[in-house]
Amino acid sequence: MLLEDRQKKILDLINRQGHITVQEMSTLFSISAMTAWRDLQALEDQKLIRRVRGGAVSDLSLNQTEPEFELKESLYTAEKERIAHYAASVFVKDGDIIILEGGTTAAYMVPQLRSSRVTILTNGVNSIMKAMPHLQFLTVMCCGGIMRDISHTFVGPQAEAFFSGFHADRLFLGGTGFTLENGFTDPHPLEIQVKRAMAKAVDEVIVLLDSSKIGCKSLMPIIPIEEIDIFITDRGAPVEFLNQLREIGIDVRVVD
Repeated sequence: MLLEDRQKKILDLINRQGHITVQEMSTLFSISAMTAWRDLQALEDQKLIRRVRGGAVSDLSLNQTEPEFELKESLYTAEKERIAHYAASVFVKDGDIIILEGGTTAAYMVPQLRSSRVTILTNGVNSIMKAMPHLQFLTVMCCGGIMRDISHTFVGPQAEAFFSGFHADRLFLGGTGFTLENGFTDPHPLEIQVKRAMAKAVDEVIVLLDSSKIGCKSLMPIIPIEEIDIFITDRGAPVEFLNQLREIGIDVRVVD
């Protein structure tokens, strides 16, 4: 197994379980304790976990930390791009009005829409930048508000009022974590308020979430699980979790 693939699987396990021991890593991946510690050091250097005696714990689940935009953009890129491509090709039609929240996965949708006559409403600077080469086809509207450095998004009352004044067909929404007990969560209250305003402005809410975030929890729920219409993830998502979402009535799509 390649180093990058192994570390990704280790991070997935830590996020789902909340912790891992070096002994577990050695058994699961047939590696030495020294190699296991080096893998944990690499993940800790990226501020994804916290090493403790005997292993590591999930930094996100314990500290409610919010990764910087550049870090989020560099993680699980292939999964995010596949999810975004699927969402854009299946759920966006010419002439649609859509809302893209400011996360990395939603932003990956923009280049896929370059030949569509679509109106995009967003609070994400990265989505705006990705749309700039395609403005002959796309209509892009952005809210004002307070610019957050860590997420490259606009938040605050002005941003909330912007989305409250529109109606759109669909919202493509991301978050930091998702558990059945805590729901769909995010670490920053101002981001959450904007996302809630977005959800109220659309006919359909589509969640884009790579499997690394399943089993993680953050500060506050974004919207109730029952308000999610479609959930798109990758094949790394636990089957039992997806079946439970289906039982609630959510349309689950797994991108291969």
